[in-house]
Amino acid sequence: MKPIKRIAVIVSGGDAPGINSVLFGMISKNNDIEIYGFNGGYDGILNSEPIYFKDINLRQANVSGNSILQTSRSAAPRTKEGRAKIIKRLKSLGIDTLIVCGGDGSLKAAELLTEEGMPCLGIPLTIDNDIYGTEFTIGYNTAVKRVVDVLYNLHQTAHNMPGRIFMVEVFGGKSGHIALAGALAGGADIVIIPEMTRRPEDIASRIKEILKSKNDYVIIVCSESVYDTRDYIPGDQGISMEIGKKIEELIGMRVRHSVLGYFQRGGDPDPADSLLALQMGSFAIESIKNGKSGYMVGWNHHRCVLVPLSKVVSNRKELDNNLLKIALEKEMIIGNEIM
Repeated sequence: MKPIKRIAVIVSGGDAPGINSVLFGMISKNNDIEIYGFNGGYDGILNSEPIYFKDINLRQANVSGNSILQTSRSAAPRTKEGRAKIIKRLKSLGIDTLIVCGGDGSLKAAELLTEEGMPCLGIPLTIDNDIYGTEFTIGYNTAVKRVVDVLYNLHQTAHNMPGRIFMVEVFGGKSGHIALAGALAGGADIVIIPEMTRRPEDIASRIKEILKSKNDYVIIVCSESVYDTRDYIPGDQGISMEIGKKIEELIGMRVRHSVLGYFQRGGDPDPADSLLALQMGSFAIESIKNGKSGYMVGWNHHRCVLVPLSKVVSNRKELDNNLLKIALEKEMIIGNEIM
């Protein structure tokens, strides 16, 4: 097996807290591999000069949400010609393996690059937690905490002036992982997620039931992608406004909105994400030393594991069954599973 001497790292797609912890986990005094990074994701490989991590204080950066490596949504890996340029550039710099930190699209590009001659290893970095093969993605726990912090404060203002309905729209892409976990941990009454049906009439009926009980306010968490009349396009915001308007028409009460948006991506990583990222970064380097490529570093059963990229990109991650069961028992979910 040819010894690995030089590795490159990129962050691709949407940003998430914890990338600096990944890099910090890769660095070791006993590590004789040179580690470089590129700003700007895949396109940055072609358009920027590599950064040598030995020259950066990663210990201090570890606790910061200001990422050492900036990300972007890149066009280059979408075509075979673009991927050929990426491979040529990396090989000209003597890069033996590319580590890609990102979500499903970024990991798909890593799989293609590996097939076409550039060994890659993936690290799941996305707040959406929608990557198959890992229980958690880096950034997810921090994003859920952002949602929960907002819900805690809403409970207080709702208590102080009772009789109101609140709806909070959260990120998550085409999955409801953030919405479901945030709603449960934050004590919401209703959660609207893309995996389940959501008739406004049924939601309105449940709101009336809640207001007639001992609760004197209602908090609803709504995923960003629950469009029924058209497909969700990444970056869309405001579906909660549409649903809220229909609810207002049905029950004659105002719905008060909070669209959290990019607030969920920013800030310093929480301890859970920092520890997850540190372990994934360290495990990635060890795996590469052992000649592994074409895999993603996942987290399952309290430890890092390797999952083939081909399996990661061809399967859909399901919601946590335990969380889903609890939400259904508490009548937080109105509707049935969409098959």
